[in-house]
Amino acid sequence: MDHILGGKWTTREDAGIDSGNDRYLTRRNGVYCYKRRVPTLLSDLDDRAPIIRTSLKTCDLAKARVLRDGYERADDDFWGALLTSDSAEAARQRYQLAVRRVAALGFTYQTTMESCMARPAPSLLTACVP
Repeated sequence: MDHILGGKWTTREDAGIDSGNDRYLTRRNGVYCYKRRVPTLLSDLDDRAPIIRTSLKTCDLAKARVLRDGYERADDDFWGALLTSDSAEAARQRYQLAVRRVAALGFTYQTTMESCMARPAPSLLTACVP
């Protein structure tokens, strides 16, 4: 399946994405994104419909998978709450809390390359010297 928007999206194969393990993952300019369709039954209740697109702000596939799992779990829980007798507002609040937990995961792990790119070279040298 092709993902093209302004020439920035690539095919899943070109991006090196495995359909089974990497469900709901796409890449745009080398950065992984979570992309998932809102179920038709819930499209009137979920204002993100018809398609959810969220940048995972990482080029690391392992980190993207962890973040995707969190977003996937949050969406599944949110949609399950909407289908039950829960109020839509209560379901939205629980969803927002789950999304914050997923966002927090983005700060618990950084690849060496991402860490190096975030710091200027002199601070890297002083961090290595006792």
